[in-house]
Amino acid sequence: GANSNYHVKKTMQWKLQSGKVITEREGTAAMTNLKLASYDPAVWGGPSQDAEYALKFIPGRENRERVLTWLNELHDIRKCPNMTGCAAATRFCPGAELSQRLVRKTVDFYIDTCLGKAQGRRDEM
Repeated sequence: GANSNYHVKKTMQWKLQSGKVITEREGTAAMTNLKLASYDPAVWGGPSQDAEYALKFIPGRENRERVLTWLNELHDIRKCPNMTGCAAATRFCPGAELSQRLVRKTVDFYIDTCLGKAQGRRDEM
């Protein structure tokens, strides 16, 4: 999902666009919510930074490459040759290592099990 749990390492204050101040105290359990990350009016609100405009689904939006992902902004990710990261997008795909291990295990299984049996039948002929 779009949430990440963590414990606050040092007390910090955050001022919201509404003017309200939020204080995160050291040691407090907290959670990020990335569901609205790509709805920031400062980025998605057009020239007037309008909150309503930011919430609209506009596929041809002029700055669509700025959409946030788990990794970086999309325009930075596209600079990398693959999903293991590069200088432009240093955070790599969280599933990259797992998928590489899975592929290796699958290939090893195929070679050992399927090709091994086929080789054994050839030897019997």
